[in-house]
Amino acid sequence: MRRLLRWAGYALATLSGLVLLAAILVYGITERRFGREYDAPLPAITVLTDSATVARGEHLASTLGCRGCHGPDLGGEELFSFLVPVGGRVVAPNLTRQRARYTDAELARVIRIGVRSDGSSTLAMPTQMLHHLSDEDVAAIIAYVRTRPEVGTDLPRTVMGPLMRALILREGVQPGPERVARDAPRAADRLDGSPERLGEYIAYTSCSECHGADLHGSDDGSRPDLAIAGAYSLEQFARLMRDGIALGERELGMMSDVARGRFSHFTDEEVAALHEYLRTRAAQPSS
Repeated sequence: MRRLLRWAGYALATLSGLVLLAAILVYGITERRFGREYDAPLPAITVLTDSATVARGEHLASTLGCRGCHGPDLGGEELFSFLVPVGGRVVAPNLTRQRARYTDAELARVIRIGVRSDGSSTLAMPTQMLHHLSDEDVAAIIAYVRTRPEVGTDLPRTVMGPLMRALILREGVQPGPERVARDAPRAADRLDGSPERLGEYIAYTSCSECHGADLHGSDDGSRPDLAIAGAYSLEQFARLMRDGIALGERELGMMSDVARGRFSHFTDEEVAALHEYLRTRAAQPSS
């Protein structure tokens, strides 16, 4: 009996050691990814606060999801939390207080590539999508953020506990700057005043967060290639954007929620331009 207990103790000690070793390894890998500082250049940006620019910024904050994550008044929200500090917590900060700690160039950098004023990386900012924004639209968002009344207090910071770090590692989550192909062409660079190019710009700045950097969807098929939009008439597509109702009177879970919360703010011109681009894209031979 004593021998059995002794061997059970050895096994428990070995298992505990392996768990500790795994935890140290997970911490080291995730800390190397998210704990580093990025020496990213500050973009040249000119921010005007006239009424038209601020209105454009408010429109973008609605369609891009800024007000969805940071709250309708930009006062910040807790996006995700479980078993803190063992689990983790993801917080979208109070922008009406954080803005005073950033220059316009630093705000442009954190929007476009996910690098904070201290050089650290964001975790949840959809930089692969926001990177495509034009300078004018980035400036408009900053103008809107700058002119909102201050509300609330600073929220607790994001916490990455051991379980959350393991989840981040398993899912292959990358820091904001690592999700941006900074040398690749941006959709804003192709704007030429045509509806199709406007539609492309909207697709890459509004849809690529979920449907992938190339709009081909996810590998597991849970988020489809946007070629699927080729099956929609303009009237059907507008209903999807406005009401979240897909062909066949279907609800599409997250897509329906996002449509009602964000895409319903698109203008008729934007909906038509996005539809034209997606229809044209769907008609092209797949590469």
